[in-house]
Amino acid sequence: MVNQELRIDQEGTWYWEGQEMTRLDIVLMFAKHMVQDAQGGYRVVMDGQCHPVVVEDVPFVVREVEVKESGITLNLKDGRQIPMPAGKVVLKADVPYLSLFHGLDTKFSRHAWWQLHNFIKETKEGFQLAAGGSAWPLVMEQTP
Repeated sequence: MVNQELRIDQEGTWYWEGQEMTRLDIVLMFAKHMVQDAQGGYRVVMDGQCHPVVVEDVPFVVREVEVKESGITLNLKDGRQIPMPAGKVVLKADVPYLSLFHGLDTKFSRHAWWQLHNFIKETKEGFQLAAGGSAWPLVMEQTP
C-alpha cells in the first residue's frame, strides 16, 4: 500500500508520501487551498477533492521579515508575502506564534524572530513588538 500522506513538519517543510516537496509553486498551491476543519485538523480542498494534511506543529512558518515604515511584511516558507495582521504574538515555551488564517496557525522561525529583536519594547502594559507605527502585544501562554 502506498502512503499518500501529505505532511508539514515543525519547520514548515511540506512532504508528499515521505518525500520533501521542492517545487515551491506546488507547495504554494496546496497552502492557498488549505482549510481547518471543525476538529482543528487541516485539509487541502481543491477541485471538489479533499485531502487531509498531517501538521506537526502549525501549517505556516515565517522564514523572514521585512520591516518598513508601513509595517512588517511576513515572508512565509510557502513563498507568500503577507502584511503582519493586527493582533497579539503568543509565546509558547519562548516560540512566537500568531494568527494569520486559522487561529494560532503561524510561527516565526528563529531567524525571522531574531530580525525583530530590536523592535521589542517594554511598556507599562508589558512587552510589545512595535514597528511601522503598529504594535503587537507579546503574550506568554500560561502552562497548566
